[in-house]
Amino acid sequence: MAISDRELLVMFARELREIVESFEEEVEILADEETMKEIEESEEAYRKGEVIKFNNIQDFRKEIGL
Repeated sequence: MAISDRELLVMFARELREIVESFEEEVEILADEETMKEIEESEEAYRKGEVIKFNNIQDFRKEIGL
């Protein structure tokens, strides 16, 4: 069963909307100076080896006080 031109256009429009929404979310993140600063600090800490590794979710929960 072939897809009609209308169905194909609807599928394309939905996918395009998802792409635009995703792009808008990324722009919001990139435009937020505080978020970008936190990302940069996290990357720097990772490069320096300042990373805590957890063996399981229970250890992680314990570390953050849950």
